[in-house]
Amino acid sequence: MKAKGREPSGPHRWKNGALYLSVFDWPAGGQLTIPALSNTPTGASLLASPETRLNVDTTGEHWTIELPTNAPDPIATVIKVSVDGMPTLAK
Repeated sequence: MKAKGREPSGPHRWKNGALYLSVFDWPAGGQLTIPALSNTPTGASLLASPETRLNVDTTGEHWTIELPTNAPDPIATVIKVSVDGMPTLAK
């Protein structure tokens, strides 16, 4: 899975109820766009700082995750997107 634009996210991992995105190139605009999932999102947060909740816009063929201005980790930041069930790409 790749994020839209110049900010690739990967590698990624998933398990029942969550998708984990490793972001190496923090987007300057504060938004990370990923392909839409067929699941209902139940939340998103920074893995290293679960209290930092992130807004997820699920309008359209992509989901947009609102990020903090600065990356918490200069090398890679992991974002956890919680969903109902096993994450599945929308068709």
